[in-house]
Amino acid sequence: MRLVLNFDLPQVTLKEKRVYRRFRKDLIKYGFVMNQYSLYSKLCLNSTQQKRTEEYLAKIKPDRGTVEYFCLTEKQYARRRLLVGADGSEYLQSTERQVIL
Repeated sequence: MRLVLNFDLPQVTLKEKRVYRRFRKDLIKYGFVMNQYSLYSKLCLNSTQQKRTEEYLAKIKPDRGTVEYFCLTEKQYARRRLLVGADGSEYLQSTERQVIL
C-alpha cells in the first residue's frame, strides 16, 4: 500500500522556512518520494510499517500549517493518470508482487 502525504506549511519568516526544510528533509530521509511540490508518497509493505510511519509523522509534524495523509492500495495507486505534462517518475508502475529489472 502507499501512504500519500500532502502538506501546506507557512514560509514567511526565516523560522518557518527552516521548519519547512527540516520537515521535508525528514520525509525524504524516512523514505518518502516527492510526486509534486508538497505531495509525497511512501511504499508501506504491511500495516505494521504503515502504523510506524504514521507514528513517525505524528512525531515530526510542525506546529503550524496543514499536514494530511491517506493510504491507497498499490492497485489504486497504479490507476492514477497523468493529464498534463511529462511523466518524470523514475519508479515502475506495476501491481506485480515481483519485478525483475
